[in-house]
Amino acid sequence: MTAVIPLNRTGQAFYVPAFELKVNGRPAGRETVRDLTEVVYEDSLDAIDSFTLSFNNWDTDHLRPTFVGEGADEARWADVQPGNGVELWMGYSGDLRLMTTGYFTALEVEFPESGATLATVRGLNILDRFRDTQYTWSWPSGNEAPKKDSEIAEDFGQPPGSPAGHPGLAGITRVVTNAAAKGREQPQDHVFMNNAYPIVFLMSLARRNGYEVVYQLVDDQPQLYFGPSDQLRDVTYLLEWGKTLTRLKATISTSRQVKKMTVLGWNRTTKQAVSGSKTIDEVDVPDTVRALARATGREEVVTDHVVSTEAQAQQKAADLLTHNASRLIEVEGTVVGLPDLRAGRNVQLGRVGPHLSGTYLVTWTKHTINDSGYRTQFKARMEGRQAGTT
Repeated sequence: MTAVIPLNRTGQAFYVPAFELKVNGRPAGRETVRDLTEVVYEDSLDAIDSFTLSFNNWDTDHLRPTFVGEGADEARWADVQPGNGVELWMGYSGDLRLMTTGYFTALEVEFPESGATLATVRGLNILDRFRDTQYTWSWPSGNEAPKKDSEIAEDFGQPPGSPAGHPGLAGITRVVTNAAAKGREQPQDHVFMNNAYPIVFLMSLARRNGYEVVYQLVDDQPQLYFGPSDQLRDVTYLLEWGKTLTRLKATISTSRQVKKMTVLGWNRTTKQAVSGSKTIDEVDVPDTVRALARATGREEVVTDHVVSTEAQAQQKAADLLTHNASRLIEVEGTVVGLPDLRAGRNVQLGRVGPHLSGTYLVTWTKHTINDSGYRTQFKARMEGRQAGTT
């Protein structure tokens, strides 16, 4: 079980924020790093992680642009041009974490009316290169038994179209999982991928387990690793207002809660309409949410999900009700830079009253190092209240 640790007792040093940038397998040049004014990394539950590097684009010694512009240094340009492979590490001096392995996708240059010119380089995780074709698929499929998330991940190692219509990843013929982690997982009665890129779906599947997806090259053969990170510490931070939280905004919204959800679809084989419904009393949600949904009396019908059987429609209706329930309480916060605080991890909030204190699932993080130091912003949704609260 993951330990819950108050931030002031982690043993981490937060004195000297640091980062390391490798371009095409080599450390970026000293001059290039010197001109970096801001490093930003973002990740979320349902998107490929990204990063942004902001540079001063003016050489005050030679009075000319540094990276891009008339008279700029070609060697410096070579460090930031789109297409370069990148490793980005962030943390503190002597204690860095690998945030992402990716590549530069865009370069923006600003020549203002006054002041120094600026260059901004944006990039994505290398997994973005596997975002090619969208699929709709469900597990179990046919007569299969329910599968664990790691077993579903292993299915993506099959070549595209084998079996017919099965989602695959072009160029990937193997997905490696962690045997110990897989042993702790529970089989899922129904997992649905709706018109999604397989690599994005795989990352969302990983992050809901606190895992990661990593591209690897083994014996010149590309493969993906799906499982716990060997770079990040498995820790659940306890963040407390007035102690370690520097900012917190909480939203309690009842408008999303509905009493009954109905999903409509179409079976292409039988040429018949499909319908499935669930009520709030038939799903596992907190009593508070159930009472709110009953009070609203609202019913919803959705038609934008691909379902071909009544069972699939009912499961999707249950999933939507559960998802709505998870968004009853959402927060946005800021804390000292924590490279181990990532999307898919849990965090506990304390000293914010009985209605807000509890366990939250982190859905998005933004890590920023600049002249003001290192800060981590995060968004999260409540998963459960602390003991003793209702």
